Amino acid sequence: MSVKIFISYTHSDGTTVKNVIDTFAPMERIKEVEILWDRDIKAGSDFWNEDIPKMMDESDIICLFLSTAYLASESCIKEKEIAEKLRKEKGLVVIPIIVGDSPWQDDPFLKKLLALPTDGHAIKSGYWESGPCRSLIRG
Repeated sequence: MSVKIFISYTHSDGTTVKNVIDTFAPMERIKEVEILWDRDIKAGSDFWNEDIPKMMDESDIICLFLSTAYLASESCIKEKEIAEKLRKEKGLVVIPIIVGDSPWQDDPFLKKLLALPTDGHAIKSGYWESGPCRSLIRG
């Protein structure tokens, strides 16, 4: 059975997020991981009332790709709030991933969580190729 990972991000960080998702490709091919994100939602779907909440609820891990743009997005904040609720109610794993400098540690929920990369610094080139995605899955 694969680990389902929901990706919460703002489209302005899409290139960085896609680069991270691409590092999961070998694990996706062998069904070790299933990535759930808005790019898999079909046109015409009621994505805010049905698809996104369902994907998040079915996930084993929710990754919040944080940046200033993420924290300014109402849609992303809604996803963060759903993640917080699922963590509290179901014990779901929520992992903040720092895409860019932002005041994420000012958020009462986020500041309690251990973030990636280590020490809460923003993602640097080559970081994901060094193994964090595998440790994310295997705990």
